[in-house]
Amino acid sequence: MPMGLPKFVAGSLFLGMFGYAAILRVQHPEVGSNFIPATVIVIIALWMYTSWKARKREQQQIELEEETDH
Repeated sequence: MPMGLPKFVAGSLFLGMFGYAAILRVQHPEVGSNFIPATVIVIIALWMYTSWKARKREQQQIELEEETDH
């Protein structure tokens, strides 16, 4: 399994769980506010985006180093 992939799998799981909770709270307002799940969704999505970009940048640097070595 590639390095860093388990973090993305866990992040996707929590993103889905909190997304489902937010949708249920929109459909049934008597359950309560969906502010917390929506906030957590945004935080997880931003974390996943920045991590993904950093991972892509590292892979590009490694490929560039391998190209220059050959």
